[in-house]
Amino acid sequence: MLAVDLLNLNADDRHFINTLLGEGEVSVRIQQADDSESEIQEAIFCGLWRVRRRRGEKLLEDKLEAGCAPLALWQAATQNLLPTDSLLPPPIDGLMNGLPLAHELLAHVRNPDAQPHSINLTQLPISEADRLFLSRLCGPGNIQIRTIGYGESYINATGLRHVWHLRCTDTLKGPLLESYEICPIPEVVLVAPEDLVDSAQRLSEVC
Repeated sequence: MLAVDLLNLNADDRHFINTLLGEGEVSVRIQQADDSESEIQEAIFCGLWRVRRRRGEKLLEDKLEAGCAPLALWQAATQNLLPTDSLLPPPIDGLMNGLPLAHELLAHVRNPDAQPHSINLTQLPISEADRLFLSRLCGPGNIQIRTIGYGESYINATGLRHVWHLRCTDTLKGPLLESYEICPIPEVVLVAPEDLVDSAQRLSEVC
């Protein structure tokens, strides 16, 4: 992971960097354990990330990173709980497939060799009670990711390690996909090696 500290740049240099980088397809927010918040924006160059961390109005960190995903995201994604059967919430009225899906999810989280794994809710007969049951099982997380392209994707970390709730919408905000992704970081966020090489070439042409 390559990183350049931008915290002490003067106003002119900061304006130049902001103009050069622009805003790419992926943005990330992380609520840190020390009550600070990380704001991460991919540049128009894939794999180049602007990472800023604030506490209130105070800017604590401002840096530029190059890599398939920013370091702060990798670190935050490993901090949540590993599951046990005791985490299963009590059954609720209206359950159809919530309980077997919960067991499937927990089995894959416990076994890294069984990852990545996707549970596609869009293709399954599930009720609102099933959705509520799975939401209670996973709990809230501290990472929110948004990607844009054809429509938008919203990817939220849950309270369980390596479990992500993904929702994709089309350009009219209609639902396309809802799933639980069990993996360190969802593939849609990661930059491919060939895209990193392409970004390095493009950046060398404009600098």
